[in-house]
Amino acid sequence: PYVHARSDIDLLWQVGDARQADLLVERLQHWESTFGHRVDGELCLVDGGAVNWREYAGRSREVLVKRLDGAALELRDALFASTGVSA
Repeated sequence: PYVHARSDIDLLWQVGDARQADLLVERLQHWESTFGHRVDGELCLVDGGAVNWREYAGRSREVLVKRLDGAALELRDALFASTGVSA
């Protein structure tokens, strides 16, 4: 009963580095502007964390990273530190 014709769908995308995340975000923004529909979802990080793609796209210094044991603000530049490719 909580799903209706205007409901969105939340998607998960596995990203391995900042370049991949940036390209995906660019494509999502283009898709939304082309088709006029909202896409919701999370960028799933290599270390198991996840960040909302819109928040990542916002280019703020810190982003909210969700993990199984909770959520916390983390430095955007540190999201891909273990991959050797920073944002």
